Amino acid sequence: MEAAGRTADVDAYLKWAADQRLTVVRVLVMAKHLFVLPPDRGLAALDPFLARAARHRIHVEIVALADTAEYPVDLKAHVRRVGEIAAKHPNAFVEIANEPYHATQAEPVRDPRFLAELRKEIPSPVLVALGAAPDPELYTEGDYVTYHSSRSPAEKGWGHVRDIRRQAPEFLKRARKPLVDDEPIGAGERFDQGRRDDSPERFHAHAQAAKQAGLYSTFHYEGGLQARIPAGRELECFLAWRRGLEDQ
Repeated sequence: MEAAGRTADVDAYLKWAADQRLTVVRVLVMAKHLFVLPPDRGLAALDPFLARAARHRIHVEIVALADTAEYPVDLKAHVRRVGEIAAKHPNAFVEIANEPYHATQAEPVRDPRFLAELRKEIPSPVLVALGAAPDPELYTEGDYVTYHSSRSPAEKGWGHVRDIRRQAPEFLKRARKPLVDDEPIGAGERFDQGRRDDSPERFHAHAQAAKQAGLYSTFHYEGGLQARIPAGRELECFLAWRRGLEDQ
């Protein structure tokens, strides 16, 4: 939206996030499948977006690399430029790649050794995660660690809650640094096995489990893929998730 000049929509979303006591939004600097955002346009929009988010007191996790198999891009130069921009903004930190193992990523991005090399392109004051590894691995060479928790539909839809309770202590022990559940199962208007859940009760329980374990929790939802303010069942799930984080 920032790259398309839809600044009023950006401000409306960031204001909603701040009003809901959210602290971080996650953005892609490039994409092809979710929406079309060539790397040059993403980089051009990043600096003004980070300044805009700061005015709303929102931090930003910048995902530097996504859909890299779809664009001719100098990966090191692109990540270096992301780091230079992020270093100018105290509300910015960087996840080098979204699901670097995914088929939509260029072959070098799928190599964790290359990701560790890319980390060197980002100025050291900027906090960096390499990206979520294929389950059950963790890429721990950054300043913090991201992972995508289970979306199991087992136990009549409660599988993802069961798994975060079981797995979080072990994952935290292995990470030995802040661990962010960046992309858990998302909320949706209807249940979609292994992809979307429509149960506020399960989102409440999931958030409680994350808090009790010491994970940083993310609310992932279908409308959020296009930065739409949640409504309907997605809003019910969001409010339940937030209550779970606030429970004592």
